[in-house]
Amino acid sequence: MIFENTDKDWEKFGKNDPYFGVVTHETFSGDDLNDEQLGRFFASGKEYIDIVCSNINKYLNIEFKPRTSLDFGCGVGRLLIPISKISEKAVGIDVSSSMLSEAKTNIKKYNISNTELILSSDCEEIVSRSFDFIHSFIVFQHIPVKRGFEIYKKLLGSLNSNGVGVLHFTFFNPSLHGVRGLLNKYVPFARIFKNIIKGRKFNAPDMQMNEYDVNELLNVLCENGIKNLFLEFTEHDGISGIVVYFKKISEIQTGS
Repeated sequence: MIFENTDKDWEKFGKNDPYFGVVTHETFSGDDLNDEQLGRFFASGKEYIDIVCSNINKYLNIEFKPRTSLDFGCGVGRLLIPISKISEKAVGIDVSSSMLSEAKTNIKKYNISNTELILSSDCEEIVSRSFDFIHSFIVFQHIPVKRGFEIYKKLLGSLNSNGVGVLHFTFFNPSLHGVRGLLNKYVPFARIFKNIIKGRKFNAPDMQMNEYDVNELLNVLCENGIKNLFLEFTEHDGISGIVVYFKKISEIQTGS
């Protein structure tokens, strides 16, 4: 299946339903979320990053204190904000200007002063930069695979020696197989039907879901000098994924 560029869809989410675009639960849908809903939204982000840090310390056997961190697909800042609290500087990158505008509001609300937000579609802006920590969660699954791999390689290239990466990918989605897969592939208006069935507006943006080949993901890590990693399986609505934790090992230099 060949998917189209998804940038316009994510800008629509950013304008009309940014929090639902980040966490697809009806609790966070709408443009009038109250303080209790927003509190739960951001608490879930802190809880997740706390788990990530614990896993890094446990499975990569390091004391995790990054100076520079990058959150790819930062959205409204749910994970960027807690990442900023463990980093000297945290950079959030996203394809949607509306998402970043909301992130800026949230960063100010939480009195965060060590973040930078970058609008980018393919991460060209970070090619010349380097980070101690690169992170992405529930983002790559929404990016067409070929494009996603290109971004993946750029992120790895920006990781410092001894830096840590935590990246999430999905590898099996039942909706892309069997009858549902055929409908998505060959029925031109399948997206409209799907929105109607879910009770959404017929022209609501599509939250594209893709599968990544795990062998290819791991091979790219190998090619980038990754020697130490830990895999954690994820499952959401029947969609299987992995979170890959890894450390980039410095090359051993010998004297003459």
